[in-house]
Amino acid sequence: MHSLEGLIADLGTAGFRERLYGALDGLAQTDHVSLLRHGSDGCIRLVCTASRPRWRFAQEAQRAYLDRFHALDPNREALSRPPAGALVRRLRREQVPGADYRHYCYDAARLVDR
Repeated sequence: MHSLEGLIADLGTAGFRERLYGALDGLAQTDHVSLLRHGSDGCIRLVCTASRPRWRFAQEAQRAYLDRFHALDPNREALSRPPAGALVRRLRREQVPGADYRHYCYDAARLVDR
């Protein structure tokens, strides 16, 4: 709980993304974190990112997701439901529709799951 309180206290500060990464990495080994805002108008906005030290995330994968593939993301269904508490989902490469999506957002980014 202590890390969650610190994360909330850091909202809007320069240290927020590092604290977010640390909190999530403390729950499960994490290579990369992207915090996205899904607007009610269907638009998606990148809030911040953080990665494991010395790990280079493929920026073209992030751009491809934001430009095209977020609309195909199977997790969008969960975002469209009314909030009912915390939700954790594992999305493996094989569960993603479309070869282009898998290539850009998993293979090029070197992700196994998200």
